[in-house]
Amino acid sequence: MKEQRLGVQVWGDGACDIGRAEEAVTGASDSTTLTVQGDAVKFKLGMKIQANATRTGSAVGLKTDVYQVSKVERMTSAGKAKVTFTRFSGAADDWAINDYLYNYGFYDSAMKGIQAWVPSATPSATTFFGMDRSDEPEMKAGWRGVWQGSIRETILHLVSVMGQYFSPQFSSVWVSPANWFRLSQELLSIGCLTFNDERSKEFGTKVITFAAPGGDVNVASDPFCPNTDAFLLRHGDIEIVTTGPLIHLANEDLEALRLSNSDGLEIRYRSLAQMVVPYPFHCGRAPIS
Repeated sequence: MKEQRLGVQVWGDGACDIGRAEEAVTGASDSTTLTVQGDAVKFKLGMKIQANATRTGSAVGLKTDVYQVSKVERMTSAGKAKVTFTRFSGAADDWAINDYLYNYGFYDSAMKGIQAWVPSATPSATTFFGMDRSDEPEMKAGWRGVWQGSIRETILHLVSVMGQYFSPQFSSVWVSPANWFRLSQELLSIGCLTFNDERSKEFGTKVITFAAPGGDVNVASDPFCPNTDAFLLRHGDIEIVTTGPLIHLANEDLEALRLSNSDGLEIRYRSLAQMVVPYPFHCGRAPIS
């Protein structure tokens, strides 16, 4: 669960949505397919889920009905991810088609991840950590590419417009597994599918490489990477800062909870963490249609 939660937050913008319902969820028990099949990785049995028609900025819009995940079918015969829910609390505020889904209590409460530091739209004058990014959007909020008809051409276009700010020895492009597959088929069809074995060992995932104006581009996949974009990141510029390791519990006078159905104890804690990208002009993103 730590890996799952961190994966969602690292790639997110702070909203912490983990999927979107294609059908309404009503009654004591119901199911829905997700708009993106790859979002199934974010759902586990027993999770308590909330819904909101507005993805971010409207906590008052949270549906009062809270459902618990009772079944996850990660790939149906129709190629969809299907999640079945059992109502946990509430009774008259059903989920609607296209509602966004959240871990219970996590609406708008995640750290500002990659999509906050490098947003899909040119930032407005609204401040971000006290900074107006609208006067130099690329320097302060990364680069935004344009769809060029294929994933390969889109990545090449992004790298070309970034120019000197692309560092091939320190940077890689990240895509979802589904888009990595699409890219591999594009390159295979023109006889240019090549892998970087050294980077593959470093990242623990197979890395595709191809030539670009500023040097070779390496493309890796991550199951939590959004399906909507390709992200070019310079890894050394990205860090997650925290208040330090978890405090020891022995002298904090905390009370443990006795689990009702087993001989065990439960202790809950929270952590404070925030992603920092001090040089966003070395990063960019481009939409994948």
